[in-house]
Amino acid sequence: MRDKPLVLVIDLDETIVYVDELHKLSPTDCTIFYRSEIYDFINYMRQWFKNNIFIILWSAGEDSYVREIVFRLNIPFDLILTCNDCDKSILEYDDTMKSVSYVRNHEYVNKWIKTKIMDMTVGSIVYAIIDDKAFENSSCDDPYTYTFCITPINLKTTLNDTIAGTMFATVESLFEIGDFLIYQCIMKPYVTFAICKNNNYTNNEIKFSIEVDDDKSNGVKPIRNYNIHESGIVSFA
Repeated sequence: MRDKPLVLVIDLDETIVYVDELHKLSPTDCTIFYRSEIYDFINYMRQWFKNNIFIILWSAGEDSYVREIVFRLNIPFDLILTCNDCDKSILEYDDTMKSVSYVRNHEYVNKWIKTKIMDMTVGSIVYAIIDDKAFENSSCDDPYTYTFCITPINLKTTLNDTIAGTMFATVESLFEIGDFLIYQCIMKPYVTFAICKNNNYTNNEIKFSIEVDDDKSNGVKPIRNYNIHESGIVSFA
């Protein structure tokens, strides 16, 4: 099986950052919490996928706001999309705010896709979105390959404690999603076993051994349990 290149769309507000609008001191002075694992997550995904991953930040926020947040946090995205792109997506793709077709047909993404298509060593391209409003922002008629509707980061639903300016929240880790995508796109469906000690088994003896033990074995269990629904929406058990 050939590795599948990944186009990964990640939301900003309440997925990567949370802006505390309630307690801001002025229109331009407010506290911003951010998901500190985002740096390690992006590095982790790039280490696994090498040059076979294209990571997009897509926010419904104003261009100036989004770019200021990205500048302050210095997060390495391949492409940044903002509210202007949401408006275009809505107009061009049946009122869908973050259409996968808009992503696919974007100039920069399309250029990257063409290089992958020309590379005969890779498989079909996978499209995934991580967004606390993924259901609202995508279309079931034109779905992403995988849709991750992550728990939003906000003071009302996830806050456990705040110590020295740090917000402790109970939400899914991005690494849980990352491991799933790595397994689906890169890991091979079969495992090869090599012989370290040869007892001179014949093929018939091996076949007999498998048939005898088959009823007793429940097979190899996955590390994590997850469900892939027909629409591509992924839920973890």
